[in-house]
Amino acid sequence: MSRLKSKGLWIGVLTLLVVGCSDQNSGLLQYIEEVKSTLPSQIEALPELVVIESFEFDAGKVRDPFKPLEKMAAEIQGYDALSNAVHPDYSRLKQAMEFMPLDTLRMVGTVFFQLELWALVETFNGEIYRVRTGDYMGLDHGEIGAIKETSIELLEVVSDSEPGVWVKRKAILEIQQ
Repeated sequence: MSRLKSKGLWIGVLTLLVVGCSDQNSGLLQYIEEVKSTLPSQIEALPELVVIESFEFDAGKVRDPFKPLEKMAAEIQGYDALSNAVHPDYSRLKQAMEFMPLDTLRMVGTVFFQLELWALVETFNGEIYRVRTGDYMGLDHGEIGAIKETSIELLEVVSDSEPGVWVKRKAILEIQQ
């Protein structure tokens, strides 16, 4: 008898579990039925493909955006920018001041000598040199173009961003007291 009671007890527990589980799934089953009963929505048609004509880029027919206009104008006028007249003169013997960077030199005065104005330039080690128009100084092939009471104007020849191309750049060394 006790076996029957325990069997009955198990059947009751299982019934409660089944009934309890069915309550949890009833909301889900109801949602599934709602989704099934809705009408399917219309999918929009794909847009019509637009045919784009092909374009072949020819770099030879357009201006290089990275080349300065001056070089482009020189090429149009008939000479190659790589063989232009601006370049350092390697056949010339270097002067003593050309082995020192400009930022290590300072102008300390001027002197009138041999009917022209000369500049006095002091080096990093305290030596004083006398320079005149046409002399060279600095590491960038700087030729002295003008000497004034308070400054020395140089025209340097420096390498451009394009290999083999040289450009002129102005530099000024002002008097330091």
